[in-house]
Amino acid sequence: MQKILDPHLHFFDLSKGKYAWLKPQNPPFWPDKHIIARNMMPGQIVLNDRFNFVGGVHIEAGFDNGEPQKELHCLESDIYNLTPHFHFKSIAYINLLKSQNDFQLQMENLMISPTFVGVRCIFDDIMLDVSRQSKVLDNMKFLEKMGIIFEFQISVCDDVSTNALINLVSAVPELCVVINHAGLPPLSSLSSISIPGNTESSNKYGSSLWVSWKQNLAFFAKLPNCFIKCSGFEMQDRNYTREHVLKVISFVHTLFGNERLMLASNFPLTLLSTSYSHYWQLLHDCAESAGLSSEQLMYSNAKRIYGFDC
Repeated sequence: MQKILDPHLHFFDLSKGKYAWLKPQNPPFWPDKHIIARNMMPGQIVLNDRFNFVGGVHIEAGFDNGEPQKELHCLESDIYNLTPHFHFKSIAYINLLKSQNDFQLQMENLMISPTFVGVRCIFDDIMLDVSRQSKVLDNMKFLEKMGIIFEFQISVCDDVSTNALINLVSAVPELCVVINHAGLPPLSSLSSISIPGNTESSNKYGSSLWVSWKQNLAFFAKLPNCFIKCSGFEMQDRNYTREHVLKVISFVHTLFGNERLMLASNFPLTLLSTSYSHYWQLLHDCAESAGLSSEQLMYSNAKRIYGFDC
């Protein structure tokens, strides 16, 4: 039986957190958002009998971005206790644009939490602001000094933003950096995006962006402190194919190798396309087809990188 340590999960308790992005009046304006806009707990994770869910890593979900320690308190006092036989770690929200003193104070509040291992920043709309402020590098150096994992989400198809981020990451060579969702690869040149309600033209996702994604991801792969999670395929296309998943995993593996690649879900957003069990079966089959170690990519790498003792 294959063990699963899922390094990209989101748990919600809507009665306690803000979760602005899950409210229907706020973006993203997905017509299927109601599927996930409800309490999501570890007990809702179901796998078939080929897999054994051992635990995973909760990634910040917008509980309260002003006081991110509140999300960790909720996780540790309530949500994780619902399934005490599983093992969990937590990645908190952080604002890199805070002053050095405020940033370090917020980090001190987070480091009290026993499951805390790192922070995440979504750079989609703020990368240029981030790259222009020296305090951002100072804050990243603090993370490096304290041995805290730094995760980020960005489309590496964006050459300008990606180059700015590569410069930042290169300046903190001892910081453990984890790229979320494989850098949001575009669809192949023959495909078009099919997120419900998305009206953008398909040529945005043509071959030029696929080339940019591959080239820019290669720059990150040259940095030995960079790791990557293949996940979040439903964020680009609710109807993604096995061929697309295999193509992404295979290419990412050629860059990052066996030790720096993890397979992950994005639960509960995974449910926008398929069941949690079917999703992991797909990842397992793709890994096997590519001749890769499912044990390493689905369990042992996450165990090592996030410091699990299971």
